[in-house]
Amino acid sequence: MREPFAGLASGFLEQDLQPMASAEYSSPNGKTVASGTSMDSLLSDDFGGSAINATVWDVIDGGLPAVVANVAVSALQSAPVATFSQAKIGSGIAGITDSVSASGLTVNMGTTTGAERWYLSRQIFAGKEDILVILSKSQVVAGNSIYIGLCEVDPASGIPLLNPNFAADGNGSMEFTNRGGAEFGLSGTNTAFQAEAIGDSSSTKAVGNAGAAGAAWTTAQECLIEIDSRDITVSTASVDSVAAKASGGSRVSSQCPNDKRLYKLVMRFRNPTAPGSATSVTVQRVLVVDNYEQRVQISTGEGDQLASKAVAVNVVTAASTPVTVNQNIQAAHKLTSAATTNATLVKAGQTLIWGGLVMNTVAAVRYLKFYNKATAPVVGTDTPVLTIPLPQNVPISLLDLVGSWSWKATLGLGYAITGAPADNDTTAVGAGDVMVNIIYQ
Repeated sequence: MREPFAGLASGFLEQDLQPMASAEYSSPNGKTVASGTSMDSLLSDDFGGSAINATVWDVIDGGLPAVVANVAVSALQSAPVATFSQAKIGSGIAGITDSVSASGLTVNMGTTTGAERWYLSRQIFAGKEDILVILSKSQVVAGNSIYIGLCEVDPASGIPLLNPNFAADGNGSMEFTNRGGAEFGLSGTNTAFQAEAIGDSSSTKAVGNAGAAGAAWTTAQECLIEIDSRDITVSTASVDSVAAKASGGSRVSSQCPNDKRLYKLVMRFRNPTAPGSATSVTVQRVLVVDNYEQRVQISTGEGDQLASKAVAVNVVTAASTPVTVNQNIQAAHKLTSAATTNATLVKAGQTLIWGGLVMNTVAAVRYLKFYNKATAPVVGTDTPVLTIPLPQNVPISLLDLVGSWSWKATLGLGYAITGAPADNDTTAVGAGDVMVNIIYQ
């Protein structure tokens, strides 16, 4: 068994397996990684022209054949010579064809049982990539398998590695040691897809919940496959639209790719069982970006419902019912004192004082008394909740007193103006002594 790759690398071709000097950064496990990437994509193909771009893809009809030590693997363009032997991974059965036109790769699945065809990237990745794919299908047939994701490769040669513990299907097709991505077939539901993973030569495949695209796959959908050693999340969205992603995503968190290994992108088309008719799959775009460089991780903020782990967000979806904040906050009350105690009810029911201005114009101090009542206060009998002395010619700002969060009278807001501070004082003030202005809600 080959030793696992000691470090991480991303975004290089088979011929570039030696460290590159263009840039270096530290990976999460503390290794220094040589990388030729930037914030740009690691792989991008919009399938222009009339043929597969041979600098981007190895096309392998029937899947990867057996590998013999010290013999060149002719299925790959670079014809690497392996230092190990392994049985075939593919079924070895042809019958799936393709064409490239109108900025799309169209794969004709045919009706041959066991037929298999791979599109294997020549570029090698670190196992922490985001893959964006735009695809559609002419129909939904449970006998078709369409897998798009990463598969582990030998670090020295770039040859995909066989999982010796995974049993072959009825057509002789085997599995990879590590793989993670999305399956868009194996279902008769026209919106179905699912996240899948096989980790470290496991004998079983981990499958996420059934996802549901926002529309049938007969319409082109944008699919984002987010691959990480902790989980794989697959989601869909409408093409060329600012609408939110479809809510029916799929996630798998077991057997995710070991990020101490190296990977290639593979689009594997298979017919595990006999399809009743031929399906055409059109891939309009494939894009791979390094999520080390473009993802911000919010520690412990991954779906937790604990208040202590809450993450503040901006809500961008309009509420179903319009919400008005501080409605009627501009209501105002004004009074110039009469030659009485000026017992006044401002408002019955819960009332908030937001601000206002009060001033005494005479030499004797006057006292403004607030009451929490639903009716006008009975001066001398009711007890005020707030008494404010008013010196001569000193404007008193109610905003300064209550602060920016207001002051609340739960039953109602009333006030009186008297000549002495005692709660039971009934001394009347003179006409025009005091001016009262209150802003309330």
